[in-house]
Amino acid sequence: MMVADVGMLREMLASLPRAAFAFAYGSGALNQDPPIAFSPHPHISHTTTTTANPCSSSSSISTTTTLTTTTALSASVSAIKGSSSRGGSSSSAPCSGFVLSKRGGNKAKMVDFIVAVEDPASWHEENMTTCGNTAHYSSLMRALGPRACARLQDAQHFGARMYFNTLVPFRSERPQQQLFKYGVISTTALAHDIKHWSWLYAAGRLQKPVRILTRNTQLERLNKLNIENAARAALLTLPETFREEDMYVALASLSYTGDVRMAVRAEDCDKTRHIVRGNPEGFRALYTPAVRMLTKAGMLCRASSCSTEFHQPHDVDSRARLLGALPERFLRKLAPARAPNTLSSCELAREIAQRGPLLSRKALLDALKSVVRASSLQQSVKGALTAGIVRSVKYAAAKFAAGRASFAVRAAAAAATASVRS
Repeated sequence: MMVADVGMLREMLASLPRAAFAFAYGSGALNQDPPIAFSPHPHISHTTTTTANPCSSSSSISTTTTLTTTTALSASVSAIKGSSSRGGSSSSAPCSGFVLSKRGGNKAKMVDFIVAVEDPASWHEENMTTCGNTAHYSSLMRALGPRACARLQDAQHFGARMYFNTLVPFRSERPQQQLFKYGVISTTALAHDIKHWSWLYAAGRLQKPVRILTRNTQLERLNKLNIENAARAALLTLPETFREEDMYVALASLSYTGDVRMAVRAEDCDKTRHIVRGNPEGFRALYTPAVRMLTKAGMLCRASSCSTEFHQPHDVDSRARLLGALPERFLRKLAPARAPNTLSSCELAREIAQRGPLLSRKALLDALKSVVRASSLQQSVKGALTAGIVRSVKYAAAKFAAGRASFAVRAAAAAATASVRS
């Protein structure tokens, strides 16, 4: 498969109105075709603690961190230097507009963008008129106009405060045919999702490596907390001893837990492992600061300095500290039915932790499912309005085809394994 290079990503984004923050994600912008096995980093740096046992639960987690000029989010991407203007190109980008992914092939995948804007109504109006992108919208939304698009985008209890235009052909002189999809979200809604895990839609995508195209210091700094919270949540789903790859797969899985597309096999059932194996360096860059923070707090340690195996304490205090640092509104969703509403975050975290590692893990996964299932289902319904019937059917058909192909491969592999064993 072919992955769009930085130059082509910039050209696509330049066809849209200016955004306050924008990034590309998914298999069209980042390699997600994995090698046969996960490739450990040859030189793994780590931070040791002054305690005799680095996995001891005696130290406490700080819920505040010092913000630096280089954030975890910016470390996750193939950095796109220069200004964040609508135009611009990359002098180092190959002229073809694509780079081959590890499995090769010459088919270009659809590129996915999310653009955060200050004023959705003005942005949609400019997109329809000044930029001449009226054809990106469904006939219904064209008739209703840009203000209706903005109202639908920010409608409460209807999706993740996003408006998607999909299967958009990229007008270019390049020889390859390329489609892209872009989701529009207000900067206020994006900040809300990052801080509170209200929908885990845009925030969930930012828990994985992305390519930032338009920088926003405030949102990138805010996302550092999103990354740290994701690392805490992933630890709560993992056993006492686990591999580096297991941690990254757990991290990539958070925003897919409960996703209706996974439930109906409209996504590759091995998607999260493919994402990790296709871009292990991106995950390392993104999560190294969080791993160091958790190691320093005594919540995580490596088996040895060059090992890819981790250990974590599983005592009540450690679980309570991990839980207590999660977004408070999200933490309330983990509360047992009998828990009083008057409990503080710390008290509630301990109440959940005292149920044991398995029940704590189940409570976390159930909360993730409830958030992701609702937002993904509602956003899928909203997509039928924003994309129109024809585009929605084409997009869904492509997703189902990918899901069926993945299931067939897994079934064939299982049958071959069973045959060998017999």
